[in-house]
Amino acid sequence: MTAVNRQNTVTRVPHEPTTQVAFRLADRMLARIDRHAKRMGKDRPGLTFTRADAVRDLLTQALESVEDVETNAKRIRRQLHKDES
Repeated sequence: MTAVNRQNTVTRVPHEPTTQVAFRLADRMLARIDRHAKRMGKDRPGLTFTRADAVRDLLTQALESVEDVETNAKRIRRQLHKDES
């Protein structure tokens, strides 16, 4: 869940426990993340997204994509096994 503060910056309102994470990224990767944050703002005029918002968004999209592929692969394997029986 997100909320907008007085500076029109989106802040995450945790509805589950969170853990702060710190890691290093190449400058070019950070530039790409910053561009994504700007794109997010263009998609939602009037809101400003932080680098952290962009990282959470990108991680969520990537994980959902990978998990969808895994789920579909399992379904296909089950179907193939069922067809062989």
